[in-house]
Amino acid sequence: MYTYDFDNCNVDAITEALINHPFCAAAPTGSADEVWAQFIQPVYLAIDQFVPVRCYNHTGKVAKIKRYPRHINRAIRKKAALWRRLRNSRTSDNKAAYYNQVATCKSLLFEYEKSKEMKVIKKSQVGAFYRYVNRRMTSKSGVGPLRHPNGGGTVVTDDSDKANMLNDYFCSVSIVDDGISPEFDRRVSSNVYLDAIDITRESILKFIQKSKAGTSPGPDGIPSSFLKQFKLSLLDPLLILFRYLAELGHMPNDWKLANITPVLKKALLLI
Repeated sequence: MYTYDFDNCNVDAITEALINHPFCAAAPTGSADEVWAQFIQPVYLAIDQFVPVRCYNHTGKVAKIKRYPRHINRAIRKKAALWRRLRNSRTSDNKAAYYNQVATCKSLLFEYEKSKEMKVIKKSQVGAFYRYVNRRMTSKSGVGPLRHPNGGGTVVTDDSDKANMLNDYFCSVSIVDDGISPEFDRRVSSNVYLDAIDITRESILKFIQKSKAGTSPGPDGIPSSFLKQFKLSLLDPLLILFRYLAELGHMPNDWKLANITPVLKKALLLI
């Protein structure tokens, strides 16, 4: 799987490309979808040219090296030395020294993990708690084994089969959009209406700065961190885009799309 490496992009080249956006030279024309395409295509072009691509192996597992304080590392090294001594000379004294050091290491590791958990508890932050729990989960996919709906107690563990089972289930309980918007009665009198929308540079910057930098990109593939990093270069093109769409009274169809990920709440579920 290939993804854009925004952390190692050419910032100067992207900044220059966005400053020279076509919207800064000529006013946009056309429908909402056409104007959105005129805005986003130069952004895509800058990303393709100046953002490197890296290969991301989703199935590959990289072993993380645990880092401990110095006194624990010294105890672990001492245990390894005592093991080598016991392997070369299996005397009762060497055996007792080794197992005493094993007990010492277990005690030190237990107290270290306990102190880490106490720090998480004292933070009183739900996000920090769940991040700590997720790091200790054995199933990194977040979805445990599923029981097949055909009966017989068959348990499915393959990721592809689990994804297909969940997709079939969510499709069975969902409805297909017929494209017809429901009718709503007007709730205010006819003399109450919005005749103008004031869109300013300050309001655009405010909402960009309030966005979370670590969120996943939407269907357009542009992460919020990219908008935050190049907000000043994109400010004028965004201002022209938003004002044009507000005057037009329509929004692009791409803005009506979203990535929705169902989250399974139970590790073993009968579907």
